[in-house]
Amino acid sequence: MQNYRLRGQWDIDDSRSLSFGVQRYKADLDLAGALSVADYKDDPRQSTRDLDRFEGDSDRVWGTYSQYLGAMGPFDAVEFSWTNFAQHSYRNFLIGLPFTPDATPTTFQDAPRDFRVWGSEPRLSLSLDGDSVSQTWLLGARLVKEDVDFDVNRQNLGTGAHSVIRDWTFDDEAKAAYVSNEIKLLDGRLTLTPGVRYEHARMEYADGVSGVERQSIAEEWLPGLSLGYQLDDAWFLYANAQKSLRVPQITSIVKDGDVAAELAWNYETGVRYTPGRACASTSACTASISRIRSNTTAATTASRTSAAPATRASRARCSGPRRRCRTSTCTPATPTSTASSAPVPSPATRCPSPPATRSPWTAATASPRSGPTAWTACMSAAPIPMRPTAATRTPTPRSAACRPTGCGTPPSSASSNSTTAAC
Repeated sequence: MQNYRLRGQWDIDDSRSLSFGVQRYKADLDLAGALSVADYKDDPRQSTRDLDRFEGDSDRVWGTYSQYLGAMGPFDAVEFSWTNFAQHSYRNFLIGLPFTPDATPTTFQDAPRDFRVWGSEPRLSLSLDGDSVSQTWLLGARLVKEDVDFDVNRQNLGTGAHSVIRDWTFDDEAKAAYVSNEIKLLDGRLTLTPGVRYEHARMEYADGVSGVERQSIAEEWLPGLSLGYQLDDAWFLYANAQKSLRVPQITSIVKDGDVAAELAWNYETGVRYTPGRACASTSACTASISRIRSNTTAATTASRTSAAPATRASRARCSGPRRRCRTSTCTPATPTSTASSAPVPSPATRCPSPPATRSPWTAATASPRSGPTAWTACMSAAPIPMRPTAATRTPTPRSAACRPTGCGTPPSSASSNSTTAAC
């Protein structure tokens, strides 16, 4: 396995910066497989599965441009950021069949999967500093597109005949727009952050073997509200409620033909204790989940009759590094793929200082039951714009957004049978 990653930042001048990253990952592994009882007794470390192996690679690139625009109109500080990301990944499991330890393979099977993802997300932060109340408005939009090929091909080792067992394609697109307002009261100790996000997701599925085609459109308004109170320098109380959307999962679409999206209201409350560099927290959360029937169309076309050779076909993961908060510092984390999302992170959830509110809003937040999905709505790498101090009005350092854990947190990886490929 080889993994190369380069990350950098260019401070163009006092008000503009460009952060970027590229990554190349490649794997080529032999799979040991199981042993029969006799083979195990003979040598428990041997492998009799000469045809079984795994291959895969992934290329990622992302960049974020940020510019501090200063005071504009009624706003004391305005900052703009624009993130773009793209990824192309491939993975393939190659095995001999029948898949039994002591059988001689008669069929060679490969299951190439090809993923192509790209997205763009502009954001605008507008701050107002009052004597008793301060506000930070956050406006943004996001577009993410994903194409996935999911094939299974077989070759008869005796005759050399090829056959196509599976030929799935997924063509997905998500559009979103959001607005939130971080309101600070009581000398900044009390923070209230309402927000709303509009999500429009289009999902297209086609089976080249059976000829079945399905299209589903899910659109929803996703409101949210977070509340935080800083008792003192160490103790922080928070509560939040958010509505989230999860698009249909692969197994539901392919096996059941079920294209119902899933809505959830997520509620969370907790307390965080941060004495210096240490950190301890406890929380309780619950969710109310319902299913909605998407606007769906289905069609059947002529099945594919031509057989394709069992060759490498497919490729992705998700793109755009995400950040998470560890005690009082922010560190880069592996990109995570999820389903459709609730509102974006509040500017309050940023490091290095403990966030004033513990907002559950990230640019991609699934419902608590989120699992492998045909949709990879990927989190962007955009730093949360930060407001300059009233005294200097100079640009503050760009700080990464912290992603709190708790209700609505998607899994860090998906199973090997999902298109999200452990994003």
